[in-house]
Amino acid sequence: GDKIALALRSPAAGESSSTATVEILGLKSEFHVTTKFVSSKSRRYRATLVGDARDAIVLSWESVASAQGQSNVFYGSSDKGRRYVDYPASVAASNLIDFLGSQHRSAMLQNLEPDTTYYFVILDQGHLSERFWFRTAPTTGTLALIAGANTATVRTSRTQGNTIVRKLRPHAVLIGGNFVATNDLNQWLEWFNDWQATITDDRRIIPLIPARGALETDSETLNILFGVPASNYYATQLGNDLRILTLDTRGPLNKQAQWIQSLPSTANSGWSIAHYFDPMRTLSSSLST
Repeated sequence: GDKIALALRSPAAGESSSTATVEILGLKSEFHVTTKFVSSKSRRYRATLVGDARDAIVLSWESVASAQGQSNVFYGSSDKGRRYVDYPASVAASNLIDFLGSQHRSAMLQNLEPDTTYYFVILDQGHLSERFWFRTAPTTGTLALIAGANTATVRTSRTQGNTIVRKLRPHAVLIGGNFVATNDLNQWLEWFNDWQATITDDRRIIPLIPARGALETDSETLNILFGVPASNYYATQLGNDLRILTLDTRGPLNKQAQWIQSLPSTANSGWSIAHYFDPMRTLSSSLST
């Protein structure tokens, strides 16, 4: 006949146009293609270090999709901008998880190379994010960390601290709990809005290592929002010489003690640092036990 149907998948994001040439049985025909992606359905981005930070990272975000659907992270060590089909690897995100009326997804990227920059975009139900990047932990060398807690106390101090994170570009930020004053959706959305200030001008996402505090009353909160294990205690390996043990001082202490004892020893290979909310204190007649 005189008609042909072509199925095209454009690598462009935003609106783009190009000219394509097709040859069928020696006859060439040129045609113009215009594609357009609508605005992103992902926002309030964050990254978490769980397991071995030299070869893995968890990416999480809020999705404004109205129903369950396909969501993928496309990534690679070469910057392809927002041309998601040009990235060599992809991973499917979790299903939408409801948190106090907002919807969130997470995706774990694994089998990465140490001390390597990775660029990524999120395609959430056909809606493409901007291009971000992160860097995996090195095997050796200097590590830069920022640690603190009680980000719920004064919002202006929190935003100033986030600005410092953006300027210093540490390998990770350890937050030891009490993210918000109450487990309230508006407060969490404010926290995530403020956290976006840690994203650098060239769109680097600085990962965090979150611990459960006294104000995280729901044991599922950090699992839903940051993709940490449901137990709320976990190990993060940062380089060959440093292991962070994140504990849950609201959780079952005996199980965590057994878990710590089951971990491989680092006595001859580096440091293990405990990361948790309730501080150790001396027991005496003048202090509450």
